[in-house]
Amino acid sequence: MNIQITKPKVEDAAQLAKICKQTYTEAYGYVHQPKVLQFYLNQSFNNEIITTSLKDEKHQFLIAKVDGEMVGYAHLFIENKVGHLERIYILRSWIGKGIGKILLQKIIQVAANKSCSSIQLSVWTEDERAIEFYKRAEFEITSTKIRSYNNEKYNHFIMKKSFPLS
Repeated sequence: MNIQITKPKVEDAAQLAKICKQTYTEAYGYVHQPKVLQFYLNQSFNNEIITTSLKDEKHQFLIAKVDGEMVGYAHLFIENKVGHLERIYILRSWIGKGIGKILLQKIIQVAANKSCSSIQLSVWTEDERAIEFYKRAEFEITSTKIRSYNNEKYNHFIMKKSFPLS
């Protein structure tokens, strides 16, 4: 198994948008009403938004490929020296093979290289697998908040990992 973690190019936007939709649906499609899910996917992962984000230095993406096939991605948004891990998703068939761990390590390196003091993320309080994944990477729960998607409300933990000052 040959795992490659690379920064996507603008030409990868359509393929990245496709995997964003697929991985989100695999992870959380069962939670949302079909119309709400479709609305969210179209608003969050359309080619125009992905292309614009890929061109913006505040948005850092990494893609994971196995033997040339895109199997996951991470999206970090940097603001005021804080990295916000917007998303990290792996295709369901590849979960548990260490790809997510590698991808998370690499996106943490990106944040550190961009002089971020920490990385923060939001995770659904009922996603125990994801919470444990982040805890193993030394993220700590710092607070909770409610996120709304088209009038549906979900409790989320805010998790944070700080970097040593150098």
